[in-house]
Amino acid sequence: MQIKEDINKYIFRGYDIRGVFDKDIDIDTAYTIGLGFGSKLYDLGKNTCVVGHDNRLSSPDLHQALIQGLIETGINVYDLSLTTTPMYYYACINLGID
Repeated sequence: MQIKEDINKYIFRGYDIRGVFDKDIDIDTAYTIGLGFGSKLYDLGKNTCVVGHDNRLSSPDLHQALIQGLIETGINVYDLSLTTTPMYYYACINLGID
């Protein structure tokens, strides 16, 4: 995986990241987002996050790339793997993670 420098800024939304796989977002994009988000968490004094994915065919690969980027910044990851949004929120609350 490589750091991607030309990420499409329109994939970032208020509460999520959305784009067409291999057009707007790819493995390197997910990895780079993981590095950036992990660095931001570290700057905020956080060291843990929760990650999950939906059932799209591209999700497992994007999921793993994101986690790799997070781990490389020193962030501990609770990996929910395939999950629903309500289950993700429950995990965050139950684990006490913002």
